[in-house]
Amino acid sequence: MYQYLEQLSNYLYENHPKIFNLIAYVYSEFRELSIYPKVILARPELIAFCCIILFLFCCTGGFYFYGKHLKKKLMMVQQWPTVKGVVVESGILGSTNSRVNSNINSTTYSAQIKYTYTVFNKEYTSSKLNWGGRFESSSKEQIQAYADMYPVGKELCVYYNETDPKESIVEIDIKSNTFIYKLGVFMCGIIGTGFFAGLIISMGNERRNYEQREYEKYQKSPQYQEYLLESKRIEDSLQNEQLINDTVVPSSEVTSEE
Repeated sequence: MYQYLEQLSNYLYENHPKIFNLIAYVYSEFRELSIYPKVILARPELIAFCCIILFLFCCTGGFYFYGKHLKKKLMMVQQWPTVKGVVVESGILGSTNSRVNSNINSTTYSAQIKYTYTVFNKEYTSSKLNWGGRFESSSKEQIQAYADMYPVGKELCVYYNETDPKESIVEIDIKSNTFIYKLGVFMCGIIGTGFFAGLIISMGNERRNYEQREYEKYQKSPQYQEYLLESKRIEDSLQNEQLINDTVVPSSEVTSEE
């Protein structure tokens, strides 16, 4: 196998030098990059960094593709037929959550709004105002202001699915419905990029430390000691040869003196 690879490399070097140089470059770059998995596995915190970055970029992709799906869905909803609806229930609901090992309670408020509409002489009731789900907040005043926009008895323009009339929606503002997903893409992308930059810096520092440790380990190996002895032997041999050359008088100089 190795003999075949050697013959192939010699053939490429002699007949196709550009291809040979390209393969040599790719191989050298691969060897350079192959050190990074060892660097990461040597440091648990770098593994955690990689997991966080992977999670953030997955969230970025999830927000992006779901936002595109939602935008496409809302554009289809704009083509749905409409019918008049009436608000039959409007109020707010508060739910209290207790934190574990803490006496602090937090209350979350949400708007409870229901409306009715009639399609083909059949009445339907729904609480779905938009595609983003229920509007929730820890601010009671904010939720109350939202609920006041839909008082009991208010007439609404209801978009309904012609093939499934019980599916309906009132608010189809594409920008407001997809804003949270755009914000998610932006925030996760920025945070993920920051973590990635930190990982690159940490990996660069750790690579230098790793190479230093490997070099120190190599210095203690028998191969390195043998290399030092061989280098010393060659150096001594060269010095002895130089001394001999310096002490031997050239024949031309001897003839001239005579």
